Amino acid sequence: MPTKANIEILGGRGATGASLTDGPEDISDGLEVNVQTETGDIAAATLYIATEGAVDVSIEFSPDNGDTWREPLYESPVTFDEADQDLVLIEYQATDLRVTGSNSTAVDLDLRVRA
Repeated sequence: MPTKANIEILGGRGATGASLTDGPEDISDGLEVNVQTETGDIAAATLYIATEGAVDVSIEFSPDNGDTWREPLYESPVTFDEADQDLVLIEYQATDLRVTGSNSTAVDLDLRVRA
């Protein structure tokens, strides 16, 4: 499944998983990943977020390979008042995902995609 991230196929589950960051890192400049699979757009995904401090994490989706970006009203931003973790269930048929931190607080991101 071609993506901009290093994706590992999880045997027998019809899903793929990827670490979007190399451990906790500054994502204030935004991190973009293509989430399409060999069969097209994703059916669903789960974004796992762990922060090392207070930060707002915005999540945007693109329907057209990154030409247009949309931020969903209810899922974004994910606000952390201190170091914590959360997950976001994504049920949009997007081609690309962009995640941006509101400051330089280190964030660790993992993504699991179901085609």
